[in-house]
Formats: sequence, structure tokens, C-alpha cells
Amino acid sequence: ANSNSSDEELKLLKLRHLIRLANYRDAWIVRIPPQFPNARPLQALPFNDEEQSNEKKEKAAVGVNANRIVSICRLLSLREDDIGGNAIGYLREGLTSSGSSKSSAKSFFLVEKHEDELEYRSMMCVVRLCNVALSRYVGYDNDAPEVVGSRVWNAWYITNGEVRALGILLRIAASEANKLKSQYQSSEGSRAATDTAMTVRAEGSCPLNYSLPLLDRL
Repeated sequence: ANSNSSDEELKLLKLRHLIRLANYRDAWIVRIPPQFPNARPLQALPFNDEEQSNEKKEKAAVGVNANRIVSICRLLSLREDDIGGNAIGYLREGLTSSGSSKSSAKSFFLVEKHEDELEYRSMMCVVRLCNVALSRYVGYDNDAPEVVGSRVWNAWYITNGEVRALGILLRIAASEANKLKSQYQSSEGSRAATDTAMTVRAEGSCPLNYSLPLLDRL
């Protein structure tokens, strides 16, 4: 197959994976620590010692869990020469191993971490998605309404949580991307400046007139 047909097949495989996970909500959820970890309802039910102990353990275990959204960005960032030059075979096998169900966690597979070059592009993909999402909150008022529990307060609280989660994820991904790039530059020297494997598309996604014809091949 020529390079164009290989490129089209890679894009088609990506699209098939995305279709499988598009409506699987857990694939798009990022778990972050609570902003107010000691907050309690006004009329909390009594807990026994064992329940309180389990609750503390659960809280202590909560960190930033973005494995699935990072996996999606790895999928989006895959190139033909990633995964030892077997990116297409990797995605083909993923479609087979994940089965045909469209309603369970088994309907798609997680793209695991491979080369640092892919991981760098994936982190930059996370940064780009976060920036696009945050741009929708232009004009957002960060000041909490006075009446706690009102509809206005509840709406503010949800929005505040969304903005906070996106900000945390953005900072973590940007920090990881900078670390990977710095390590790569240290190990590769002058070659790093021209290596396309560490390059992120400045113009964003592929033109629609190139991608839309792939829909006819699903």
C-alpha cells in the first residue's frame, strides 16, 4: 500500500474506535480531588467508625485520574510510525479484541503509553482540548452567589467545578509535555529541533474535505 492509503486506513481505524467510545460517558470523565474535602451536608447521617475509616481511605486515594481522556488523545495523536511502526496493526487488533458491543467498557480499548514522542503529542492534545473547552467559559463570573443552595448558586457551583477541573488538567498536561520535550532535547541534541515526531499540528485538525470521504467507508 502507498503512504496515502496507509494514512487513510489509520484515520479510518481511529474513527471506528472513536465511534465505539463516543457515547461511553466514563471514557470522557476526569476525576479530580474535591475542592473542599472536609465539606459535609448540613444534616449528615451518622457514620460508624468503620464507615468513617473507609471514607477517609477513599478520600486519600482520590487524585487526578485522567487515564481515559489521555488514552483518547493518544488515539488522536497516533502516527503510522508510532508503536514501533505498527500503529495500524495495533488499532486493527484493538478493534478485534474490544468486540462489537457498543454499550460497555469492553467496546473499546485503552491506548497505552508507548514512545515518549507519542506521549508528548498526546499531552499537547490534552492541552488543546482543555483550551478549547475553557474558551466556552469566557465572561464566567468566579464570585460565588450569596444564597447558598439557590438555583443560581447551584449553577455557579457546577460551572466552577468544570472550570477548575479543566484548569487542573491543563496545567498537569502542559507540565508533563514540557518535561517530555526537555528530556527529548537533552537526549537528542540538535536533532530534536527538526524531528517531526515531536511536532504538533499548528493548524489543528485535518481539513474536512479530506476526512469526510472516510465516512462512506464505515
